[in-house]
Amino acid sequence: MPARTALFPLFLLLGLGACSLVPASPPGPAQTAVEKVASENLSIARLTVHAMGSDETCTVLASTDGPRIGKPSDKEDLTAMQTGKPVVLEEAGACDITVPVLKKDGKWTHAIGVTLKAKPGDNRKALTKRAVEIANAVAAELGS
Repeated sequence: MPARTALFPLFLLLGLGACSLVPASPPGPAQTAVEKVASENLSIARLTVHAMGSDETCTVLASTDGPRIGKPSDKEDLTAMQTGKPVVLEEAGACDITVPVLKKDGKWTHAIGVTLKAKPGDNRKALTKRAVEIANAVAAELGS
């Protein structure tokens, strides 16, 4: 029995070593843009890029909230692309503003969800203006 116990740490180390040999996939350009812009704006609680697919479904392309990537976008994100206007939602301690960006053939193809830290009395017009600036910065990083 002592021989087996002595080998256990060796197997554990070999297993951990094997995991570290697998390289992580590099982030795509949208994720890189989101991370860069978010790191430069401390007022951002969450930053997300939504993309309209050819089948008219909208999905999360990149986000500071990693588990959301690849998931369907929320209704307000689709609404922003359909109307071409920002959609503002209140959240606890934040204001979620979805800004349509990038047009193709007269239709909005992407939206950027900018969730800014906010208190109930904060000026929503000023927050929306700031969200549009941040969304444009992400779009500029993407080269649009």
